[in-house]
Amino acid sequence: DLANRPRQATGKDFRASQGKKPFSKISSDNSKVEDRGYPVANKQESVCGKHVRDEQMKNQLLKQQVIFDRQGRDLQELKHTICTTKAGVQFMQTKFQEELRHLGAYMHGLAQAASGYHKVLEENRRLYNEVQDLKGSIRVYCRIRPFLGRQPSYVSAVEHFEEGNISIRAPSKYGKGLKSFSFNKVFGP
Repeated sequence: DLANRPRQATGKDFRASQGKKPFSKISSDNSKVEDRGYPVANKQESVCGKHVRDEQMKNQLLKQQVIFDRQGRDLQELKHTICTTKAGVQFMQTKFQEELRHLGAYMHGLAQAASGYHKVLEENRRLYNEVQDLKGSIRVYCRIRPFLGRQPSYVSAVEHFEEGNISIRAPSKYGKGLKSFSFNKVFGP
């Protein structure tokens, strides 16, 4: 950087460039420069000012280059992150599709098992009824209706029902108040 930078002219340098001329000769040369309209001091100031501007421009250019390099590295990092994210998304989509296929196969198996269960349950019910018919049992379905409007209203005739048993309150004609019956299945009101 220092090798490329123009050097400021000092008095020694100026004298060395003039050779071994006597000072009076040098001053007459300076007066010639001043006669041309270029004062020596102004020329040195302009060279110095130009040098300062050049240094400022170099510093600014260097700062911009550093910023540009940093942004380039950030851009490369972002590109790498995007590629990694895309690969992750593709992997997740593949896993999702695979899991969806497994879930579909599992649901299909469950549906077949449920269908088979209902078929077996229906077959068991049919066989049970067939065995009961062969034993000679009689299957009776009965519905107890509520009292009609012209009949004397009693409190509910059905006293209590639970799975397999029903208790009915009968009018006390014959002295019996409550009758209990057993059934295979009792349906609620």
